[in-house]
Amino acid sequence: MTVEADASVVRVPVPTETTGPGGRTNAYLVDGAAGTVLVDPGARTPALEAAVGDRTVTDVAVTHAHPDHVGGVAAYATETDATVWARRGREARFEAATGHTPDRTFVEGTTVGGLSVLDLPGHAPDHVAFATGRGLLSGDLAFASGS
Repeated sequence: MTVEADASVVRVPVPTETTGPGGRTNAYLVDGAAGTVLVDPGARTPALEAAVGDRTVTDVAVTHAHPDHVGGVAAYATETDATVWARRGREARFEAATGHTPDRTFVEGTTVGGLSVLDLPGHAPDHVAFATGRGLLSGDLAFASGS
């Protein structure tokens, strides 16, 4: 597994309409030598707009295609001209959820920016985690309260 060890990870809480604990999910910006990867842009919010605006986003990827993780994909893809990634074999699910056709696909072991993809189906059929030098971005597989 290839992981960029010195990449920084910035978590940006995003309010959501889902039934998850706390009424929010998280988007992440992973800054590394290969550029910035935006993970799980659930919606456009002022905080996420500010965080994205300070960076050159090169890639957009999601842990899974549930609405609270993909609501901002199309807008940020257009705004940043980033490469948009989806789970191979789940492209139609991704496009239906995001309204955006993926540019590239990944499988376990693929490197997206400086992140390595791990298959973690269960919560959703397309669910993955992204390994960073600081840990895993695992979407809804673990909650601060309830897991």
